[in-house]
Amino acid sequence: MRCRRRAFPALAESKNLSTSIAIWRQIARGAEQAGWSVTKAICALYREKYELSGPDGTVQLGVAYDGKHMVTALHLDKPAYWPLACTIAETCLLETIYTPIVRRLLAAAARLLTPFGWRLVSATESEWRLLISIVRNMDERIGLEINFDKQGLATTVRPLKYSNPVLIEEVREALQ
Repeated sequence: MRCRRRAFPALAESKNLSTSIAIWRQIARGAEQAGWSVTKAICALYREKYELSGPDGTVQLGVAYDGKHMVTALHLDKPAYWPLACTIAETCLLETIYTPIVRRLLAAAARLLTPFGWRLVSATESEWRLLISIVRNMDERIGLEINFDKQGLATTVRPLKYSNPVLIEEVREALQ
């Protein structure tokens, strides 16, 4: 298998070069999956800004990350490119290290929700709890809390945030 070489943007102003490189790799992989490339990077502590070039022109992508170097938020300057942000978010999620139990829960959630058009775009793991964000359209978002036991069985699933209460019933049915 050949390793794909990416054009490396100037990251010289980064305060933490290894972190900037790690975040850039995630963003570049996600952008490539959607047919885009990273052409410019501006680095700051816990925030990166990228210029992405693709078949339709250019877009600015803001990326926030936490102290564990996990991408926590993506912001586009052009809402029309929302699917691009979702693809990048999914790629970042796939590259995040989770426990085996959480990996199985994420895979199960994606398998159940994808047929209904939902995309899993963020996940935060803590002991016996998983917080996930799913989106279908720009105006359809749900944050779920999944509590689980030692065997990895979901014991409770409850909505924390949602853009429309009607969506909750649809997601409940998809998860059954």
